[in-house]
Amino acid sequence: MLHVLRRSALFDRLARRPPVLYGRARRAIEAVEAMDAGQREDMQDRLLRRVQANARELAAYPAAETLAQLPVLEKSDMRGREAHYARRGVGAPAATGGTTGQPLRLRRSPGQIVFEQAMVDHLVALAGGVANRSVTLRGDVIKPVDETAPPFWRAVGPGRTLLSAHHLSRANYPAYAAFLERERPGVLHAYPSALDQLTRLAEEAGGGPPIGLVFTSSEQLPSGLRARVKRAFGADLLDFYGQAERVCAAWSLNDGEYWVRPDYGFVEFAAAEDGAHIVGTSLRNRAQILLRYDTGDLADLGPDTSAERLRLVRLGVAPFAGLTGRQSEYVELPDGTRIIGLNHVPRGVPGAASVQVLQVGPNRVRLHVTQAEGFCAATRAVALSNLRQKLPASVGVEWLVADAPFRLPNGKAPLFVDVRGRQIEPAQLISEPERHPAAA
Repeated sequence: MLHVLRRSALFDRLARRPPVLYGRARRAIEAVEAMDAGQREDMQDRLLRRVQANARELAAYPAAETLAQLPVLEKSDMRGREAHYARRGVGAPAATGGTTGQPLRLRRSPGQIVFEQAMVDHLVALAGGVANRSVTLRGDVIKPVDETAPPFWRAVGPGRTLLSAHHLSRANYPAYAAFLERERPGVLHAYPSALDQLTRLAEEAGGGPPIGLVFTSSEQLPSGLRARVKRAFGADLLDFYGQAERVCAAWSLNDGEYWVRPDYGFVEFAAAEDGAHIVGTSLRNRAQILLRYDTGDLADLGPDTSAERLRLVRLGVAPFAGLTGRQSEYVELPDGTRIIGLNHVPRGVPGAASVQVLQVGPNRVRLHVTQAEGFCAATRAVALSNLRQKLPASVGVEWLVADAPFRLPNGKAPLFVDVRGRQIEPAQLISEPERHPAAA
């Protein structure tokens, strides 16, 4: 019942955009644009004092005079103890995506829900999009995946339509193109992996219907996709970085430039062997109090990592280059060794719309590749070469060519998925075995 309510127009008006609170949030967000670094720092200090006052209600946090005195909070610290970090009786239920098969059960305060919606609407307006005429392409269940006749969409409120990522294929693309041509969405919200597939199919058709703005989130944006979307649909692409834990946020309208929202979360960059971990403290969620939470995401900070530059990045005055990967993206070997840096694997692979690494056994992985124009023997050779730069010879590699990426039940198609011991639904196994002798 709650899930249905969340998709309703009534929930949208009352929970996400209640007139008074929503208007106040929009004005506060717009005011940040005119603030200098010092003013933004003062604003963060004020919000941090409020968050730390909420944290003192919880036994999970030791007494500390400053945020820096607290230890970094890991996801493993929370798992099974989420309620220890939540204020009793406050907020609506939420959860992480569960890419690792172990989602966290979280809560979101009403004020955080409104503020996040106001922030997204502000960014869309900043990029020239029309927020009240949107289509969302993601993993929502529109109809059974084996039903191949349109429609592959459904309306969920005035000016809002959900479009199935699970049904997007070469055979079904004409129906998607006709729908987008008819609707002319002001904003297309999409997972990057689904957008990549839609763009590839539009390219094969010689171009796609016009779209006002594309808004991506929830997955790492593939290199080159922004330019391809512009050519195929005439649309700018706004990429939003956030997490289900809601501890920090950033946005990008240009490749290599991500801007932190300093009014949403307090960001730190913790240096580690595998890169700069993004550590966030939620400034708006008064239900789930997460202080210094390690998101598991790795930032590309560029060559200048001086304290002053990182301060300006944290305050949204200077940009950082983006994400270099996810800490959870690693192949685990039987001796406990973790093979990281898998974002290197898809780079420069010709003729591949997407390349994913699936761990199917203790010493076995599968390259799950979807085809694009130019698929040939080099597709396999380059992908395998990239992967072998990371994996020892003891790890066997399977090769699977597919018509669509491997998707989780929530519709996401991560670069890496650990499928060992998982019961994989038939709907997820829509791949076809290798049929191209040139790539064998």
